[in-house]
Amino acid sequence: MPRVRTQEKNRSGRLGVVIVAAGTSQRMVGINKLFATLRGKPLLAWSVDTCQEYGLVRQIILVLNDKDLAQGQKLKGERAWSKVALCPGGARRQDSVKEGLRQIKDCDYVMIHDGAR
Repeated sequence: MPRVRTQEKNRSGRLGVVIVAAGTSQRMVGINKLFATLRGKPLLAWSVDTCQEYGLVRQIILVLNDKDLAQGQKLKGERAWSKVALCPGGARRQDSVKEGLRQIKDCDYVMIHDGAR
């Protein structure tokens, strides 16, 4: 059995989450699906609330398009998301993921999640 160094043994497995939600909801014909209510709360809140409540999650980066940043900031305050930081996304999904990853600090693992699912 390999020996585990003390430094590695004491690591808590800190998890960072990048929630990518920088799309434009073009197929929704004028409805922004991120903020559309589903069973009493915005669709986006289902994902963020789950990550916010999970103990191993240290940091959540919420990547939104420029026009949704203010509404995202408002939702963050209303729902008291203490682990959430917002950042603007890029032109393509991979650009938005890259922007979110740049914001992650001091995490051992990162999970990428689609905020509109």
